[in-house]
Formats: sequence, structure tokens, C-alpha cells
Amino acid sequence: MSVVRYVLLGALILGLSVTGAGWYLSASSGSERRFESCRVDEGSLALAFEYGANEAVRPSMDTRGRDVVVGLNVESGEGDTPAILLHGEARFQLFGDPDTIRYSDGRELSCFQQ
Repeated sequence: MSVVRYVLLGALILGLSVTGAGWYLSASSGSERRFESCRVDEGSLALAFEYGANEAVRPSMDTRGRDVVVGLNVESGEGDTPAILLHGEARFQLFGDPDTIRYSDGRELSCFQQ
């Protein structure tokens, strides 16, 4: 009976360790946000976004397929932060006419409408 108890205790500790590591990695990896607006001007894609102080923002664009896939990853820093809103814009050069511009989850952006 004591062997079963040790096996169950070991499985519980292993499960809690894996769960804790997963929570830590998901909390520290940043979060995906949406762009405030986008537009296509003379062959370049302009993506506007908002962010706060003490945040690292990484706009990205993937042109490996027929669609252009964009993303905005934001990671918050540590410590006290003033509650201010900052504005940014990322510009990417386009080659050719993409079918659609979308996020990685499939949601399309209406960048071609003026």
C-alpha cells in the first residue's frame, strides 16, 4: 500500500510542477494584441498601435504565404509604471498585391479601404 501512495504522491508533484511551469511560461511570454488601424499606402503597409509605458512591443509581418500575416506581441515590464497611453506605427514594404492581410488566428484586417 505504501508503494501506491508514493507513486500517487510523485505523480501529483510532477503534475503540479508541469502546470506551474506552463503558467509561468504563458505569463512571461507576453500577449498578442490587435492593431488600432492599418492602411496600404503606395506599396507599404502602415499598422498603428497603442501601448503603455514599461512595455516591449514587437510588431511582425509574415509574407511566406499568399496572405500577409501580421501580429503585435506586447510584454510588460516589472515595477511601478505610470498609467499613460503611447501611440506607435510600424511600416512594412509590400511586394506585389497580397490577397488578404490577417492575424495568425485568421481574423482579417480591412487595410485596403480608405
